[in-house]
This record gives sequence, structure tokens and C-alpha cells, in this order.
Amino acid sequence: MLKLAILSSLLLALWTLPTVLASCVFPADDAKPKGLEERAIDSEVVLAAYTRTVYKLKNNTSNSYSAEFLVFNIIKGEDRVVEVYQKRKPSTLETALNRRLVNVSNFGDPSKCESDVNPGETYIILLDVLANGELSARYDGAYGPAVLYSRDKETALEAIGKFAYNFVLEVLIC
Repeated sequence: MLKLAILSSLLLALWTLPTVLASCVFPADDAKPKGLEERAIDSEVVLAAYTRTVYKLKNNTSNSYSAEFLVFNIIKGEDRVVEVYQKRKPSTLETALNRRLVNVSNFGDPSKCESDVNPGETYIILLDVLANGELSARYDGAYGPAVLYSRDKETALEAIGKFAYNFVLEVLIC
């Protein structure tokens, strides 16, 4: 009977282990996770954007996918976004929308929190620019690149951006 109980427990553990390993795990309370503001400072580009389309491929072994966003505010990294546009020819739709469409890769890491985006939702997205000039979702520890949008979050990040810019100017002037 004891052997059966041990065997049952072992099978249950092995059956649930992949689910536990593939799920979002926030750090322990004493790990002091970075706040959104600090994560934004570490990112090359921060956008407030509406998710227009998500390109999830069936049978994709990496679980990674890209998404197209309609940007309504470049909170940080406007110069980097301009570089991305200059490296490729914009579509007719992009030109009509004043080059506000961006494609971002690397969403969907199942072990990270806030790693998925959904069509029709608005996010603040934290990005890096890859060597080939493409925008890529930026992961920071357990935290993913997409945070549901709120005007308060956008305003807080804009204030940090202006403060950082003014600080750099003061240092350069001195």
C-alpha cells in the first residue's frame, strides 16, 4: 500500500512538473523585483500602442511570435524607432498612418509574466533594438515586455523620460 502511495505521488509530480516549469513565476518577495519605471529605463524603446494583429504560428516550437502595433505614443527611444523605419520601406498603410505601425518580435515566453499580447488590447511595451534593426520584446527576469496600458502609467513613464533627458543635458552643460 505504501509503495502504491509513493508511486502515485511520484506520477502526480511528474505529470504536473511541466506545467509548473512553464508557468509564470514571480520572484520571491525578498527578491525586490524591478518596477515598471526601472524596467523602462533599462529598455531602449518604450511605446504606448494598440495591438492590431498577432502572428502566432501553429507548430511553432519556440512559442515565440510577433505582433503588429499601432503606436500612439513613443515614450522613449524615438530616434531608435526612426532608425527602424529608415532601414526598411514602409507599406502604403504605414505611410497613410504616418508611419505609426511597428512589428515587434519575441512575444510569448511561457516562463515569463506579461509576455503575451492580444489583438485589440492596448499596452505599454518595453523593447530593445536587435542588431538587424528589428524591434524585439524585452524581458527582465520574470517580467515580460507588455503591461496593460493606463494613462497613469504612461504619464509616470513620460515624467521619468523628461527627468532623465534634463539630467543628461545638465551634465553635458556643466
